[in-house]
Amino acid sequence: MKEEQVVAASTSRDGSKEGISDDEDDSIIDPKKHQLNIKQCGPALQHILEYMVTKTGWAFSIIMGGPDLLDAQGKCIVTSLHVGENKLGYNFAQAYSRFDGEVVQAYTEFLDDIFGTLLHSSITNNILIMRKGI
Repeated sequence: MKEEQVVAASTSRDGSKEGISDDEDDSIIDPKKHQLNIKQCGPALQHILEYMVTKTGWAFSIIMGGPDLLDAQGKCIVTSLHVGENKLGYNFAQAYSRFDGEVVQAYTEFLDDIFGTLLHSSITNNILIMRKGI
């Protein structure tokens, strides 16, 4: 079980976050809160996937990503989490030699399509204003 992180070149905008809360206005994102939320994804998903392995016996791979709000050029961070190993002890990312070059690259292009639709983004006083629904 392993989480991998790849920083991929992207045309995405700047951004970041901390502390998940449903009562916050989704159109205003505090970069520090955003960064904390991102850091919580791996451990939370790891726990869920390990539970799902015990209930199903399946192997799981998750790929996720978005703009790094702390990066001035708005490059996307792509993270993958894998549970399950082949007979050689490799997870999917390790077993598939072209994972970074093909899977991560295709996903980064997908993220560019999503985050390239940002209506307005600007970091002023550590606040990023983004269009809702992204």
